[in-house]
Amino acid sequence: METTSYFDDYGKKQAAVAVMDQGLVKTETKTLQFEDTIYQINVAMKMGQKVVSPEKPINYLQLTPDDIEKYKIQELGTETVAGRQCTKYSEQITQMGQTVNVEVWVWKGIALKTVMKLGDTEIVSQTATEIQENPTIDPKMFEIPADVKMM
Repeated sequence: METTSYFDDYGKKQAAVAVMDQGLVKTETKTLQFEDTIYQINVAMKMGQKVVSPEKPINYLQLTPDDIEKYKIQELGTETVAGRQCTKYSEQITQMGQTVNVEVWVWKGIALKTVMKLGDTEIVSQTATEIQENPTIDPKMFEIPADVKMM
């Protein structure tokens, strides 16, 4: 799967377009996130759904003592990802009795690499391969397309 992520207004608006190519089937999804509201859109089916998260995303530019305690956030030093010097953090997220251990590499408040493990099993790994600063992005990238029916 290849995902292209877009950020605007210092990360207050986020869009991601993911393309999964499984040989005979190619699927494209678009995810929009504005603070704690997420829109998942199946581009081909022109259908989407809105989800409001009970939690606001972690703001790595302004980590609060509550965030640090709640997620057991620890700073692990610095490493380079996609040519950018990142601060590496560890954190724990517990949902429905399951604790996921997360390592995240953050540059200017943006996670460039994330590794999630459940016990010793890696369940998610994402790494940025390219960063473009100040590109021209069509404002429609951060909008729900007019022909998409939201459920």
